[in-house]
Amino acid sequence: MSKNVKAIHNKERLDMWDQSIENHNSFINHSTGFFRDEFEEERDCPACQQKQSNKLFMKSGGQYVKCLSCEMVYLNPVFTDEALVQYYTNNEIEQGVVVADDMSFYNELYSQGLASAHQKTERGNLLDIGCSTGIFLDLAKEKGWNTFGLELNKIEFSIAKEKEHNVFNILLEDAKFNEKFNIISLWDVFEHIKDGDKTLKLMKDLLTNDGVILIQIPSSDSLAARIMQEKCNMFDGLEHVNLYGVNSLNDDAVKAIKNGADAIADAYIFHFSKWTPKDIKLILADNDMPVRSFQ
Repeated sequence: MSKNVKAIHNKERLDMWDQSIENHNSFINHSTGFFRDEFEEERDCPACQQKQSNKLFMKSGGQYVKCLSCEMVYLNPVFTDEALVQYYTNNEIEQGVVVADDMSFYNELYSQGLASAHQKTERGNLLDIGCSTGIFLDLAKEKGWNTFGLELNKIEFSIAKEKEHNVFNILLEDAKFNEKFNIISLWDVFEHIKDGDKTLKLMKDLLTNDGVILIQIPSSDSLAARIMQEKCNMFDGLEHVNLYGVNSLNDDAVKAIKNGADAIADAYIFHFSKWTPKDIKLILADNDMPVRSFQ
């Protein structure tokens, strides 16, 4: 890449970041430093539904708390569903640009995740929720999968659509599919979803009998999160509404099974987190549904 082309590329990235920060700041009450009341709502712990929590810190307009029961770290108050859709739809930042800048790392990560999930299901239909510009879908398509995606960001959706993936600019709860999916993946997406229980139930209904849910998430149990705390990038104050650790991810999956009419009875959830210690193995005894951690 020539210096001129590289300079233009870097300027485009900086402009994109500036526009994203401007979008973020448009929701903040600048006299208090917190998000404006009309965009937020209070909630109980999204994993175990308990009310008791300790305040941790404020970050970029949002207040993070930690559940005293399951140790879930989450934003409270949190953006309403309508405000989150407004934010993501109009946001300028492209996750695909971040991935493209470190393709060797993400290709290895995506390949390992896809291979791990493929051990439990045959090759067929794959749905990537929050598919960004479709980079994981590109890899899956090359390996013979029928690729589908959901993406709220209009810019990223358009890029993925141009690659001839079956991509839709809508929420999971609004999607209507005739297909069943062998794999449903969420790469750095599950932490953006307020109601993990509801999402797991919706995904279960879309799986084949041997279908797999593949989740990669940052972990609130990570060394970086525990030492750096609010200085750690996983705490962004708006998008990362739920930050799971071992106990809280386990609680959400168990609750989905017990409350969801056989919600995840035959499915595997692959908790594929680059931050989770190698010796963590999450096994759910109920309904023979293991949650496995891969490195």
